[in-house]
Amino acid sequence: MVRAKKESMRRSTRRLIALAASLGGALLVAGTASAAAINDRANPIIPGPSSEATLQQLLDTLGPINAIDDQSNVALWDNNSGVANATLLFEIAGNQNINEFGMYALNGGGNPILAPIFAGHEGGVITRQIKFTTDGVEIDGDEIMGDFADGFGFYLKNTKTDTIFYTEDDKNGGAVQALVYQGDNETEIELPTFAPGTFDDDEWIIAWEDLPMANADNDFQDLIVHLSNIHALEDVPEPTAALLLGIGILGVAGTRRARR
Repeated sequence: MVRAKKESMRRSTRRLIALAASLGGALLVAGTASAAAINDRANPIIPGPSSEATLQQLLDTLGPINAIDDQSNVALWDNNSGVANATLLFEIAGNQNINEFGMYALNGGGNPILAPIFAGHEGGVITRQIKFTTDGVEIDGDEIMGDFADGFGFYLKNTKTDTIFYTEDDKNGGAVQALVYQGDNETEIELPTFAPGTFDDDEWIIAWEDLPMANADNDFQDLIVHLSNIHALEDVPEPTAALLLGIGILGVAGTRRARR
């Protein structure tokens, strides 16, 4: 009787270990599939010179924003009010007519779902409202289905070559294609066609380089946008933490079973 009970406990323990390994692997995959909300940059990026207006000169027209010192490493955002706004400020690029700016849903680590906001050939200062719906986002009357509620980034696409650059460096193979600036609730800025106002912490400026780093001039003034009413996405849990949590739960279950 005692021997049979011990053997039953051994079988239960082996099943729990196997389940722990399976669950741990699933949790690890789920964790690593999640995107990082912050780019891992050791130092600020120094924008290159330009034969036209430099990034710093363009930022100076908006307010006291330092192109180097004021950079943010935020790569992903969310929205809790249901509405955000995007304004195309500047576009100084040979690819102007074939560039497309938009936002992308994380899509659980799969291929991002793209939602276009501006086509480069539109030109001028343009503002568009982004409405977050239960099924996706609505931009200029067009609804794009996708889980944008779980977080989103922004992209710049060459519609001729289908090359896409993301605010997440990892999605660019580690290359930096976008410089991000966040408001501080103190700085006064004046966007073109807008009245002066405070650069709030739910406002952002993103400045893009539209060529791959191997061919780029790194001037980051090819397309510059202002975004409002969005917030930095908080980091996802580390895979190791998720794995330990799963094993811990199974350990508790195993202890209870053993006591029976």
